[in-house]
Amino acid sequence: MPPSVLTMSLLGMKSAPELFRGDHSHIRNFLDHYERFCALHNVVDDQEKVHSILQYCSTKVQETIEGMIHYHIPDWDRLKHDLLKYFDTDLSDERFYERDLKNFVVNSMRCPIHSLIAFWSYNRDFICIGGWLRNQERISEDEFNRYFWAGLPSSFRHLINSHLLLLNPNLDVTHPFSYSEVTKAAEQLVKTEKGITNSFHNSLKISMSSIPMMVPEGCTSWSPFASAGSSVGNPLPESCKRKSRYASASWHI
Repeated sequence: MPPSVLTMSLLGMKSAPELFRGDHSHIRNFLDHYERFCALHNVVDDQEKVHSILQYCSTKVQETIEGMIHYHIPDWDRLKHDLLKYFDTDLSDERFYERDLKNFVVNSMRCPIHSLIAFWSYNRDFICIGGWLRNQERISEDEFNRYFWAGLPSSFRHLINSHLLLLNPNLDVTHPFSYSEVTKAAEQLVKTEKGITNSFHNSLKISMSSIPMMVPEGCTSWSPFASAGSSVGNPLPESCKRKSRYASASWHI
């Protein structure tokens, strides 16, 4: 039998769309899957498309669709538009806010990183929030880099900072280290999934005792969180705030 509306798989069968229950976070994926499914079965007629979608929807969603004008006067494109509007995809478009990233950073900086698994876990969780905000242009690339750095525990930041400066003594510290620089350094330092190696501990002791954290002259302490009005990290004198690597009057946590 050639592909047609009659060959469309029933709910629960292989390749058929999963049951849509009205969750706004699933509506786009559901409609994309349904359209590909219709194309696979050569279903192009508006009436067939708008009527066939019901079998992949919960009873409540079916009743909603049956009440829409473009179901009774079949028009797939307009029905699709109505579904996206009714099931409020704007909620999905507001998945995270910058305050969510700030809260994540403040919590993460208190969690030690003792293994590659722990670093990857932090990385994944950060990308989930920070990557989404960056891709939606809610934060800039510099802010993305600052937040990623700030969410690491202080001892781990110190070690990465020292490692990068050892590799390149002329490294520009007037801008945040890039995400790629930090992740590459972290993966080089943490070499085992079972825990940080002895060489890691030794390098930590050496680096923290012999290599400064690029503290500006005249300052006694440094923190990537130090900024005017910041409540996180060690405060800096006014004369040092503009020199501190991540100090910025426009960025607070």
